[in-house]
This record gives sequence, C-alpha cells and structure tokens, in this order.
Amino acid sequence: MERVLEAAETGRIALTEGALAESLVREAGAVTGVVLRRSDGARVTRRAAATVLATGGYAGLFPGSSNHAGARGAGILLAAHAGAVLADLEFVQFHPTVLHASPRSGAAQATGMLISEAVRGAGAVLRDGSGARFMVGRHPLAELAPRDVVSREIHRVLRARGESTVWLDATGIECEAGRGALAREFPGISETVARFGLDWSREPIPVAPAAHYTMGGVASDLDGRTSVPGLFVAGEVAATGCTAPTGSRRTRCSKGWCSVKPRRTLLSRLLRIPDRGCRGGRICCA
Repeated sequence: MERVLEAAETGRIALTEGALAESLVREAGAVTGVVLRRSDGARVTRRAAATVLATGGYAGLFPGSSNHAGARGAGILLAAHAGAVLADLEFVQFHPTVLHASPRSGAAQATGMLISEAVRGAGAVLRDGSGARFMVGRHPLAELAPRDVVSREIHRVLRARGESTVWLDATGIECEAGRGALAREFPGISETVARFGLDWSREPIPVAPAAHYTMGGVASDLDGRTSVPGLFVAGEVAATGCTAPTGSRRTRCSKGWCSVKPRRTLLSRLLRIPDRGCRGGRICCA
C-alpha cells in the first residue's frame, strides 16, 4: 500500500477513493474499463487496457464469518455481468472454532476471531452444553479431525440441542503446563478472549463454525486472465483452482500455494501491457 500511495503522489497511479464499482465497460467482447459511482452520486468511467478485480470473496454473505462484512462477492457479480465464467461457488470452507461472544451482556454473537486448530493440537477439547465431549467416537482423530468434519459435527450438536454455540475447553492445557501456559503459547488469542471478558484459563469459551474462505469465484489462468479479454482477477475474487488437490479440506498452506504464484505472474503480465492510448492508463483496479 505504501508503494501505491507513493506512485499516486508522483502521478503514476490515479486513485479514486470512496467510489463504488458499479459495472464493467465492455466493448467488442472485451472489458475496457469500469464505471464508478462516487460518494456524491456522480458516475465516472475509467478506461484501461487491463481491468483487475481484487475485491475479495463472498464469505461475508453468511450470518457468521471470519471475513470483513464487505466480502459479499461484489467483484464476482461484476465479472458475471460482463460474461466471465465462474467456478466452484459451492466450495465455502467453514472454520469450526470462531469465538462467539459479546463485550456486554446478551446473546453471544460471532466475533470473527478464529481460535486456531493449534489450541486443539495442544490439548483443548470441544464440549456440548452439558459439558460432554462429542468428537470422541465421531472421528478417529476426535477434535483434530479435518475442518469440514469438525464443523459438521458441531452443527449436528447445535441442531440436536437447540443451542447456538459449543464450548472449547482449554483449561487442561493450563493445568498440565502450569499457570500462564495459554498466555505464553497463544498470546494473541489470549488477548482477544480477554477483550470479550472471558478467561479461558479457568473456563471453556463459546465457539461455533463460521464461513472462513471461499474457494469459488471467477475462473482464471495462472496469469489471472479470465474468459473475457481485458479482465483479470487477483486474490479471493478468483476461483482458487484448489478444489482438485484439496477438495473441501483446504488448509492454510494450500491457500498460500494457490495464490502466491498467480499474484506474481499477474503483476508481471500487467507490467508488460503496452499503453494503447486508453484514457485512464494501462491498468484499472477495482
């Protein structure tokens, strides 16, 4: 972002802030820019030889999500209206243990804060509202089962009991490793939990699955090119293509494996695009 701001100050990049990308401009079967609606209601068209969508995924459409509330698939919709091919929209990964809490009294709500699998790896267990463990006997790895398995089991328990959360019990880690073990091993999570008035060293904390990562999106090649000439995608707006090697069990490492190379090759390709005299420049990003 610092490099972008520096380029804007020198005039190499024209930034339009506080504007909504309303539609893509399509001429002769190719995308040639974007129509923006500014905060004052005025519409402005930016034309470019390449238009890049980097608008994120659509996990924010779900009631509980670890994503920003603005991640609602707006860029995917823009691309679809321009005729781009979409892929794998049904593949949405739910993280099984997202903190559900409130800084004030009242019903617990999804905070978007992930409680890492590493906590369960260190010995934390999942309990239902009665205090009973429910993963034992449901999968050989119990709480360490893949994300999709744990998420489905939590949903099964929530439906059966009519409750909104299960409970992650990490008190055993504190008992076994000594006082302050959780704060030492998981300082960031400990700080987050404390911010919501919870002490996970002494009591279980409420968690539930939440939409975490969307593998579907706009289909593209490794250069970020979509099926529509002139339109490129980067980041979670693009279909990752990882459903083949990982299926519904995407992991943190596979996310990086799917996205690092495409971002680099996309940038290299965009920098090679000649300026054909398009009003607005070579590249338009939304």
